[in-house]
Amino acid sequence: MGLNPWEFLTSESGGHSKKVTLKELLGMGSHGGGGLSTGYQAVVGGSSALDMIAYNFKDNWLEATISSTLTGVGFMAAKKLTRKPRSMANKMLKQLGVGTMVRI
Repeated sequence: MGLNPWEFLTSESGGHSKKVTLKELLGMGSHGGGGLSTGYQAVVGGSSALDMIAYNFKDNWLEATISSTLTGVGFMAAKKLTRKPRSMANKMLKQLGVGTMVRI
């Protein structure tokens, strides 16, 4: 969509950008009827919000795939690298008597 989740749910995009909000997707935006402004049409060559979504997907699919893969790998590596400090902290919390309520 070209926006972060908060912007997608709450705001309207400018008429000349490659961004589609939920309001525009549902046809409640400033462009009405699920259609896009002429600025969108010049970028995409179509007139619907779905045309813009397809255009954004084609334009950004590789970057999104790489980002999501690297994020998953990064979290797995961080989890393995911090295993000992986390277990030590959990032991300390258990000794303090809050180990059943709080875990790291």
